[in-house]
Amino acid sequence: MNFPTYLQQNGPEDVESPLFIDADNPERSLSWRQYASTVKQIAVGLRDIGVEQSDTVAIVSRNDIFYYILGNGINAAGGVFSPVSAFAKPIEMEHQLRVTYAKWVFVEPEFLDEVVAAAEKVGTPKSNILVFDMQDQTRREGYQTFSQILQADESKYTPLDFDSKQPCDRYLTSGSTGLPKAAEMSHGAMISRVRPYLALPNPKPLSSVRNLHFIDMHHISGWFNNTFTAIGKHTYYVLRRTDALSIVDTITRHRITHIMMHPRMVEEVVVLLQQGVRERSAISSLELVRVAGSVVRGDFLDLLERFMAPSGKANISYGATEMSTIAATLWGTPRLPGCVGKPPVGVELLIVDPDTLEELPHDVDGEICCRSPGMFTGYVNNEEATKKALVQISSKTWLRTGDRGHWSSSLQQLAITGRYKETFKVGTEEVAPEEVEVELLKQPGISDVALTSTDARPGKGGLEPLAYIVAPDKSISAQQIVDHIADCVAAYKAPTGGVVFCESIPRTSFGKIQRAKLNGLMEKVSWEERSARFLTPTTDMSHL
Repeated sequence: MNFPTYLQQNGPEDVESPLFIDADNPERSLSWRQYASTVKQIAVGLRDIGVEQSDTVAIVSRNDIFYYILGNGINAAGGVFSPVSAFAKPIEMEHQLRVTYAKWVFVEPEFLDEVVAAAEKVGTPKSNILVFDMQDQTRREGYQTFSQILQADESKYTPLDFDSKQPCDRYLTSGSTGLPKAAEMSHGAMISRVRPYLALPNPKPLSSVRNLHFIDMHHISGWFNNTFTAIGKHTYYVLRRTDALSIVDTITRHRITHIMMHPRMVEEVVVLLQQGVRERSAISSLELVRVAGSVVRGDFLDLLERFMAPSGKANISYGATEMSTIAATLWGTPRLPGCVGKPPVGVELLIVDPDTLEELPHDVDGEICCRSPGMFTGYVNNEEATKKALVQISSKTWLRTGDRGHWSSSLQQLAITGRYKETFKVGTEEVAPEEVEVELLKQPGISDVALTSTDARPGKGGLEPLAYIVAPDKSISAQQIVDHIADCVAAYKAPTGGVVFCESIPRTSFGKIQRAKLNGLMEKVSWEERSARFLTPTTDMSHL
């Protein structure tokens, strides 16, 4: 069975009430019946223009209620859906289209020029680029549009029947190599991720559970929320803006009950309410906040709950694109310092020695490994990376997370104590140090560089990148380095946490950076000279 057929067989009883809602324009909405019909129209329309089974179809767009509905339609047509970051710089956009093997691309008009340029470099013909015109319907000559796809004859739709191992989606994720990889999920894996949630009771009425999504939809959390909507577990409000004030105002306006936030947003919302920018009751409708993406301070979660509904809870969710949820503090599971809860149904955990892969006993730190029927298949055409991520232990296939931790026998929860791999998250976005390091080393006057993370500035929460720079050219400033990365790579990858100018970078005899020794360089820094903490790119960061 294919994934969209599975969703359509498990919809809600109420198929007429508004279910997918534009948070800024609530009149723009779809019921479940309209959703199901739209998926079929998309599938027919895509086949009519030549999309074939196993073709990868990417989307480059800001958030929209049709974003993942298009994804479901791509799957129903036999294609592979691949969400791509709309805010990637040209070199990143080219790489994303290349590693996903995107044969077709839907793109929101404001990103059209960048996508056309990147598509040309990877060999995607202009005829295979379609305008995703849900927000801006200004006609672009020479391009087919999503609106035209929606004119297809639904009666021509015939469900495809193919092996559950058939590729369903490709999501971009960064690994220790420093460049994004395309993690491929099968239809069977996606169905397995949904199945445990079908046992949960459907809300009556559907409007009693109102979920708000603001995180950029290329992140897999968008898939999660769209899927929950399709199986009738909540009403889904989609917001295009991502600033704390807009989020708080939207929660107030629609009496939102459920939301997923990354740690930085938790802290920004708390600070905003503490400072009286909005009434303390502004988010009092919230019953559940799922916090995911990176480490969050427990005191901020306690503060957040004070502003929520009387019985409201802020739960921690620990997961990976390749696996979905690995552990969480679900209802009834206490939130404990350093812990991320228990694995959901169907997920197995294993703590191993990262060098020998031998299983370790409870309460002993090692690398966290996990497995489930919803696990990814591998990285597209990247056998080396797949072999590093998926390992055989006791005749079972396990995903190595790269995170350090242990199972606490006394607390009966998974404890996270650090990271073995070098990547880290800023908000919900992963930053691979090597990518930034390579870009900086291209610049004249910089002889060596190392990127790591630091606790974000007060009021931000989470992490920010921090760069150590060896620059014989004394004219290079910290601000120039931040602006260069923001312009050439991405604003969230810029070393806004600080730029430390130093005499040398600690390395092993094999030339590998000894990242554990980097913090020692901070003690030798003269902040009155070139080094600086907590900078802001002069480029536009409104989408973050």
